[in-house]
Amino acid sequence: MDSPDIVVEKIWSSPDQRVVYTESCNIYAQVWNRADKPILIEKVECIFECEADVPPFTPSVTPFLDLEAGHLSSPPMRVHFDVGLALCKYTNRYTIRIHYKKEGVSQTSEYVSGRSLIIEPLSPADRHFFISHKDPENTERGSHLSDFLNKLGFRGYLSELDHSPGLDLWREKIPQAIESSIALIVLWTSHESNSPHSVIREIEIANLLGKRIILARESGISVPEALFNRDIEYFPCESPIKKDKMMHLALSLERMYHRGFFSRPTK
Repeated sequence: MDSPDIVVEKIWSSPDQRVVYTESCNIYAQVWNRADKPILIEKVECIFECEADVPPFTPSVTPFLDLEAGHLSSPPMRVHFDVGLALCKYTNRYTIRIHYKKEGVSQTSEYVSGRSLIIEPLSPADRHFFISHKDPENTERGSHLSDFLNKLGFRGYLSELDHSPGLDLWREKIPQAIESSIALIVLWTSHESNSPHSVIREIEIANLLGKRIILARESGISVPEALFNRDIEYFPCESPIKKDKMMHLALSLERMYHRGFFSRPTK
């Protein structure tokens, strides 16, 4: 709600409404100083709808704008940001929070604009990473990684979710999925370490096919080094591996892909 001191005159965005993940965006706001004293606008935040269990994504600007009584902020205040993976897909309504001082006293005002951004995944999602993990213990982690990859224009393949009829899992589905994948992503936690057979099999197939392997290893969990006898990339994770780490892994994979890392021959 507007405070007695500040009235939001207008809010708009550029692009106007539809954006894709990682795209640059601007939110503009103009406000009236309705107080009988000057105010100092110290910070303007955009509060978006974010996924659960990830740090909030709250872009901001610190204009330190002195606004005289009865005056409109001009030019408008601009909050610039790149659309982060923490933001929920599709219709995402946002709130503007303004931090200001009047006569040296810090105050805040929130304005629910009713406006939204339509946030869409990059497309086309016709390329996939094979996510090797212990099922069902790490299916949720694998699904989180798959969801973040989808926002970036990729798919994450989890074998337990492949419901293609008439194909044998180990003779056809898994080898075909690894062969057509960009790379093999291994989630290595205590679950994989205690029962590694399926993951080891997938690693061996990837080795035979010359696929690159990215190892996301939970800290403190040992890895049988004999399995990783080729050039691999390590992605260190805390224990337990949290959802936001899967978000950062997806961003790293996207950057590596566009730098041509996965098209280079393995050693």
